[in-house]
Amino acid sequence: KNILRATKAAEVVRLLARGFRGGRERLTPPAAPGEKLFTSAAHDAATGTWHLLLANLGAERSLNLDLSAWKLPAKCHYQIEEVSASRDGEISAAGQLAADGRLMLNLPATSVMLVALDPVGSGRNVAARFPRPAAGSPAH
Repeated sequence: KNILRATKAAEVVRLLARGFRGGRERLTPPAAPGEKLFTSAAHDAATGTWHLLLANLGAERSLNLDLSAWKLPAKCHYQIEEVSASRDGEISAAGQLAADGRLMLNLPATSVMLVALDPVGSGRNVAARFPRPAAGSPAH
């Protein structure tokens, strides 16, 4: 499968470590209907960052996720890292959450995504807060 080769699997582990390391508070993820779709969420109180992990083990699908229950502030920035047939864990999208707290995603078949949400609303690029390690350096 697309995400089960050694390099792809290592990138999925990196995404898990980035979003869920250090005993972060686990959250109820937003409803994401469908078979073979698994979600998990966490909050990092130290940085104020929220993480949502989506593992799609089925066909390509579109999701309209309602994150309003997390009470994120207006202009919350997000960054999505993706492991799929065409991506090896790099940033696939970044932007600003809609005012109603909804996030539209297109998940490729057999893929994993980590959505990082920065509620600071400072206008800084989320990627600057969560830079990808340089080649050859250990995952953080």
